[in-house]
Amino acid sequence: MSNKFLGTWNMAWTGGYRAAELVHITENSGNLTLTYPGYENGYGSNLTLGNGNRSLTGTWHQDNAGPGPFTFVLQGDDIIAGVWSGGVWNGTRKDS
Repeated sequence: MSNKFLGTWNMAWTGGYRAAELVHITENSGNLTLTYPGYENGYGSNLTLGNGNRSLTGTWHQDNAGPGPFTFVLQGDDIIAGVWSGGVWNGTRKDS
């Protein structure tokens, strides 16, 4: 695993209504891919690691919405948090 973001994450929005999403982050030939296919064919583009590979930024896209920016920051090996679609999201690793 080249970075700690790779894997499947259980993401939850901390906003005014309950929202949850499975987010998959993979790497192929050095290129990162982010998908959340359970909601309107969602995916991320322009993925960039920063801050010593502790942050991940990009642009989210989905059917009928977006695009918009997102930033996730590692809080530990199995915890991430960040701003996505204007809301604060927290995530825990679903797999290792």
